Amino acid sequence: EIFLSQLYNGPLKSILTLTPIVLGTVFIPIITGIYSTFVDKMVKWENSPITAHRSSIEKKFTLTFMTSYVPLFITLFVYLPSGYLLNPYLNSIREFCSKIHVSVEDGAFHVDVNRFRGQFFYFTVTGQVIAIAMEYLVPLLMNIFKKTYKFKDLKKINEADNSQESAMLSSLRESVFNSWGAFDPVESYGKYIIQFGFITMFSTIWPLAPLVTIVFNIIIFKVDLWKALTKATIVKPEEEHGMPLGKQSQTAASVSNKNTAFLTIYPWNNILTFLAWCATLVSPSLILMYKFSLFPGVGFDFDIAMEKRSLEYLEAPIS
Repeated sequence: EIFLSQLYNGPLKSILTLTPIVLGTVFIPIITGIYSTFVDKMVKWENSPITAHRSSIEKKFTLTFMTSYVPLFITLFVYLPSGYLLNPYLNSIREFCSKIHVSVEDGAFHVDVNRFRGQFFYFTVTGQVIAIAMEYLVPLLMNIFKKTYKFKDLKKINEADNSQESAMLSSLRESVFNSWGAFDPVESYGKYIIQFGFITMFSTIWPLAPLVTIVFNIIIFKVDLWKALTKATIVKPEEEHGMPLGKQSQTAASVSNKNTAFLTIYPWNNILTFLAWCATLVSPSLILMYKFSLFPGVGFDFDIAMEKRSLEYLEAPIS
């Protein structure tokens, strides 16, 4: 992505710059699906009916952590502080590119100071809009499509049913073609947990992010209620994740040393604690690193000579 957006200077640059985004959009869901298959097999191999659901969520969250937060970690802790180190190697890169007939920029390599802002905005705003569309708009359109092409045949079948059973049979047949699927309240916590991580670790980048997140949460909460109560035809069965729901409640209660009526977001509370600890390291680190940086428009202007800001690509921009 950095090469195509900042070094490459050949034809179709504006289109090729989008290639990494397209690859990420296409392959991350595929990789997540493959990874989830291995997770399910691993959880089955562990053969622990008590912690099966917890283990599955925690293992899947490791990949979510990498695809959500690690891009910003790389930008803030590797790309921005160390990007200037690429300049001594530019001649070698240009020689190699000329051999394979690829045109590159002639000037020095300047890191893109707005890169981290763009990434954070994508994860907190654009990404959430896409996720909402995929979770709620796509099933709605699929149901409209199915009603147009599939429900015509169902209507004929329903008309042939016994009058006493037609309402029940019609409902069952439509549920088979319903694209909304199941609503799992435990897994639905995931999107809020991811938001929590972004806000606690990176909100110094854009202080309005918590307010924007609240707006999104209100929308998602209302739509989730509508989906769970009117559209999701299949509720997670009691035998989901290899154990009865009642035993899951007892397990959570025994861990918390409370009675079986204890309600918890377990194991998300452990993940929240982990993210909070990460935030106590990441957020202060960002403030200390970039408070007096050489990057234009980043940090305070005093204590640093203004003329040195133009040399941020030649020397370490962070003291």
